[in-house]
Amino acid sequence: MYDVVGHFGSRLSYATVASAVCRALRDAGLLGTVTNLDDKVLPEYEDIVQKRGDGTHAILFVDPSRWLFDAAASAYGARNVAVFASPNTDSMLEERADVCSRAGMVLAPSQWCIDSVNRSLARFGYESPPWVCRVPLGVSREYLGVSERRTPGNKLRLLHLGTDFSWPGRKGTEELLKAWGMVQGALAPVADLLLHVPTVLYESVHYAVADAGLEGVRIEIAPPRGSSDERLVSLYEQADVVVLPPRCEGFGMMLLAACVSGTPLVTTYVTGQIDFLSKFDGWIGVPCSDRMEQMEHEQGLCPVVEPKLIASALLAACSPLVLDHLREGARRNAVRAPAWCWDASVIEWIDTLEQWRGHT
Repeated sequence: MYDVVGHFGSRLSYATVASAVCRALRDAGLLGTVTNLDDKVLPEYEDIVQKRGDGTHAILFVDPSRWLFDAAASAYGARNVAVFASPNTDSMLEERADVCSRAGMVLAPSQWCIDSVNRSLARFGYESPPWVCRVPLGVSREYLGVSERRTPGNKLRLLHLGTDFSWPGRKGTEELLKAWGMVQGALAPVADLLLHVPTVLYESVHYAVADAGLEGVRIEIAPPRGSSDERLVSLYEQADVVVLPPRCEGFGMMLLAACVSGTPLVTTYVTGQIDFLSKFDGWIGVPCSDRMEQMEHEQGLCPVVEPKLIASALLAACSPLVLDHLREGARRNAVRAPAWCWDASVIEWIDTLEQWRGHT
């Protein structure tokens, strides 16, 4: 049995992943107690956050911290505790490296994350844990077939979903606006750029658009981060092209949702999304500079994305011949899409966890 700890009062990606794994464990008869670290539980998680019995192993779906790991280690034994590590930068805090080194298993969603963990362990002089495993992430089946429901409009709709909570961030919103400024003369007559951003970022983005005098840009408050309700799915349904050019991404579930939905995609081909983008069609990759920069609000380094390269990709994606080619590739994604939904991805989670439990 596995006990799970997470933040089920939020729709952060940690909660999205944890809920999918919890339900799979429950269906397999392997789920013990699920502990919520928040003051409240969101309605969509109420069915899993409850006490079901005492597990022998624990999985921490939280940002790795010493105090929480120490508490779990005292209850289960350090080697019976697994941590979910999804770093978005090239290195982690020493505290995270310390936790990963003492855990029985580190679960990472991409090879990029595994490499980041290993670099941090080496940087701070920690030994690697017994198990460092890459496990697949998925998206809701609601995204399947979304492109087939799309109603063409008079103008192309380019959709950008931002989830940063500071400005500038690492999701590429700032660089995208600079790129739009370079091409708005050509694209504003034929395409709209729709930005969905969190409430905390709305004002910063609004002023950035106004100060740059950008045309053809709309800003709306985004659905809650990690939400899989109809509002979020409908955004993909309305989009002709999804534009997500992050500087650094541990995995990129929004990018995966675009591929599964059959929507053409413009993105940076870097870090965690490399693990799955190569298996899909219908997207344009924006290369990153060899230069790396320290992000103000994060530990570690992020690649630099040049706005002029995003601008070139936007022009290409909106040209009729290229867009037709992208749409054809996006339709081919429907063949691969079911394998990237949660009900398929969690099978590998169960296998990985059971192998680990059998060796501890």
